Amino acid sequence: MRRCSAPSAFRQLGALPAGRVLSEPDLGPFILAFTRDAVFVAPYHRLSQEILIVHDALDATPAAAAAKVRALGADYVVDCRGMATLPTRKGSFGQRLRAGAAPAWLRKLSPPGATLAIYRVLPG
Repeated sequence: MRRCSAPSAFRQLGALPAGRVLSEPDLGPFILAFTRDAVFVAPYHRLSQEILIVHDALDATPAAAAAKVRALGADYVVDCRGMATLPTRKGSFGQRLRAGAAPAWLRKLSPPGATLAIYRVLPG
């Protein structure tokens, strides 16, 4: 977790054009603090509906997640393998993303070995 919250981990994301970032809730505060991006969720109880919407996208099949992520208007999807395990089903978009198997509707922007896995959401 510690490396996932380091300011240096967010330099590449911060250098990209500002956009809306879909990530697990625990990354939200760091994305807000270290970039110009907007987030869908952060770990705050008053965002419970948004947390459920993002979890629904992460827990969906990769094909179903494409429609959900695009409907939200996400520009980027960001993950950090050093975070706690995503509470998603086996074979889900979130589980496959965490394993490094991004679907074809995402284009990886981060280099191999980067702390954050940064993806651009491709048009449908």
